[in-house]
Amino acid sequence: MDTGARLNEALALRRRDFHLNESIPHVVLRTAKQRRAGGGRPRKGKSANRVVPLLDPAYVDEMRWLFASTREQFEDDPVTGERRALPVWNVSDRTVRNWLVRATDAAERDRVKLSISPHTFRHSFAMHLLYGHVHPKVLQSLLGHEKFESTEVYTKIFALDVAASKQLRFTLDTRDALHLLRGNNN
Repeated sequence: MDTGARLNEALALRRRDFHLNESIPHVVLRTAKQRRAGGGRPRKGKSANRVVPLLDPAYVDEMRWLFASTREQFEDDPVTGERRALPVWNVSDRTVRNWLVRATDAAERDRVKLSISPHTFRHSFAMHLLYGHVHPKVLQSLLGHEKFESTEVYTKIFALDVAASKQLRFTLDTRDALHLLRGNNN
């Protein structure tokens, strides 16, 4: 999901968190990291939720189709006895990590080296927004960082954009690029 969500935030999403028929489709993420501070409640004036626009129309269409073709699942809370909606994705953190390991292993069998984790997608989201000239303070809000220092990591990497602003072009033959990716040393 292209939201910059942490893995635990994405796996906790329920149907009610998706707003797909709005003029700007978006998802409401419950920011788990900020909820932990202060006994599970955000400080006064702070929200444990953040709204992130869904910028990929194909993803929005897929989610609309999923929700139209499946029923929402519920369970009874063992403590209160109240019915509560289950998350959209019925997978664990470990399952997602295993998928990524299998993808990495498959790439390695093709002699392509990858290093990915669930957090890689969060970093990718941040970098795409920065390269799209989204203001760092907006990025801070979308990522759910309480302190700007956490977002600054991405702005330091953004120094690579200097070359792009100078319209420098680097080309590499496809064969040479594959050679580098596969780690061949000859």
